[in-house]
Amino acid sequence: MSLGARPPRLLLLAAAVLAAAALLVPWPVTVTGRFVAAPLVTASLVAPDSASLERVYAGEGTLVHPGQPVVQLRDFALQQREFEYERTADSLANRAEVVRAAEGESEHAQSLSWAERQAGARFADAQAQVAALRLRSPIAGVVITPGLAGEVGRWVPAGAVVAQVVGTDSVELRVALPPGRAGARVAPGDAARVISRADASWPLAGAVAAVAPAAGDPGGAAAERVATIRVPAIPPGWRPGVTGLAKIRIGRTSALGALWNAIR
Repeated sequence: MSLGARPPRLLLLAAAVLAAAALLVPWPVTVTGRFVAAPLVTASLVAPDSASLERVYAGEGTLVHPGQPVVQLRDFALQQREFEYERTADSLANRAEVVRAAEGESEHAQSLSWAERQAGARFADAQAQVAALRLRSPIAGVVITPGLAGEVGRWVPAGAVVAQVVGTDSVELRVALPPGRAGARVAPGDAARVISRADASWPLAGAVAAVAPAAGDPGGAAAERVATIRVPAIPPGWRPGVTGLAKIRIGRTSALGALWNAIR
């Protein structure tokens, strides 16, 4: 065997090793799609009774915590009843005290005490109704109702939604899957990595929670689908409306197979 024959043999050996690597080394198969962050929780603040919008404490885009007032409604007739019930209860209490001082626990005094309790109950009920007109956020989130400040003075019927708050503690990422065979292979449980356009330096890892046809699609194999990704911990900047890219792993193949899939 001549020395000049060794380099070709070494090259052949190297080529064989590379070919084996291409056939044997695992390579992840992924699907990439754009996502938008959507809130998991939305709270609607509903008018408990017909009233006018008197004041806005937190407008669109304001971060609120649980129990924080968002808007104040006002019912003049209810406030008038509250005032009358309070005045009646105070008057009966004073009269009952005077009668008890003069007559002890007479029938008259007991009658006044009973009337006082009834008036006090009516006052407490009216007071609670007035307090309920201050609509508070039940969750930590951000107010999304536009133009609230311009609605001051508007009459609001009972049961109408006055404002909405979306939760910021947790979101779900809705990924628009590409049409075709790869997008159709995405299934719940597939691992995913997501990168937000707002903070590309902070990628998140999660898993596909559900897959469904996109809104408005009739369904079927060719329909565009949407994958929902849940992530265990959301950084502060990942609020509803944030967009970015998601890479979902749908399987494994060899490097050669990945090249073939890319060409195909």
